[in-house]
Amino acid sequence: MKTAFLVAITTLICASATQAQLRVCNDTPFKLEVAVGYPEAGGWRSAGWYIFEAAECANVKSNLTNRYYYLHAHAAEDSSKSWGDDYEFCTASRAFNIVGNEGCTQRGFESTKFFRVDTGGADSITQRLTCGSDCKMKSGYFLSYAARDVPGGITIDGNTFNTPAKGWLKVDFSGSELYATLTVDADVSSLQRGLPDIIRAHVNNDDDCDYKLDMHTISLSPSGSALRVHAAGHYEDWECLEYDTVVGDVDLGKHRLFEQDGDATAIIRPQTNGSAVWMDVNVVDINANGLLGTLMDSDWFGAWIRDEILASVPQVVQLGRIDDLLPAELQGFPLRLLDVSFYDRGGGKLGLRTAAKVSVSREYAQFVWDRLQ
Repeated sequence: MKTAFLVAITTLICASATQAQLRVCNDTPFKLEVAVGYPEAGGWRSAGWYIFEAAECANVKSNLTNRYYYLHAHAAEDSSKSWGDDYEFCTASRAFNIVGNEGCTQRGFESTKFFRVDTGGADSITQRLTCGSDCKMKSGYFLSYAARDVPGGITIDGNTFNTPAKGWLKVDFSGSELYATLTVDADVSSLQRGLPDIIRAHVNNDDDCDYKLDMHTISLSPSGSALRVHAAGHYEDWECLEYDTVVGDVDLGKHRLFEQDGDATAIIRPQTNGSAVWMDVNVVDINANGLLGTLMDSDWFGAWIRDEILASVPQVVQLGRIDDLLPAELQGFPLRLLDVSFYDRGGGKLGLRTAAKVSVSREYAQFVWDRLQ
């Protein structure tokens, strides 16, 4: 009974406030150079270059005050792969911050095409840069392209959550050695939204002959490559007393023994040995005293949490599911997990990133390489 509060406290992930921002995500296998243009008092301004590695997301403009912003992007090693439209701003070959969008060449700058981003008046927005068939490129002994998207879902306590994933693949071929590195991003924001209600259903209790527990605050958010777990609630311990007499039991009424408020924060970090995934849990902050404080002063996670909640991430990171993202020529070869981490998909939405390596045997290396091209 007393551990129910601990179970709830140490398995919830805290949501952080979102700063107003224009966020860009590089959903291509290329390193991109990105520039942003926007109106300001009395004119226009353009700034760049922001460097985005494949699958990287970052903020390019804070404190959004306009509905429309403008972006240009191109592959760092191949400027023919670019994202732009009919809106022209001044740019330069190196880092720049330019006032005005007219007379670019006369002022020693270049005139570059940008595309418009409509924020719809939102405080924050994420613009994802994607590519289709042109995501495939060959350069020397390297081949890289975007892997196909795959749907997905996991089930916890009878509740199914959609966790779609997409991947980026880089193939290295040198001599007779061939291996591929696959980065997979899974959207687990549906789990992020639905998990609090599942936890409440299991741990909240309202029995004034035993105990009452109200988890009034449950939220989740990414914290770097980990999950920050925070929960707060109100706990009451009760008893119902009876006295035996010769004429029967006498009801002495209900008595509240004590009540406490408390909260705690924990960090959950995925770990892998190459084939399996598990969660490393570290309780970092507890605010409670007495019996409640004693119960919370531990990183113990309760059977239901251990078997259900902590199993949710390994469900997302399944080797068989990752194998589905690979082209047919690479499926069936040994697949090893390199790293698993959480990340912010933008606006505090939770994502799970997995890196895996596929090794191709020597006798098939040349055949697979030829087929991939």
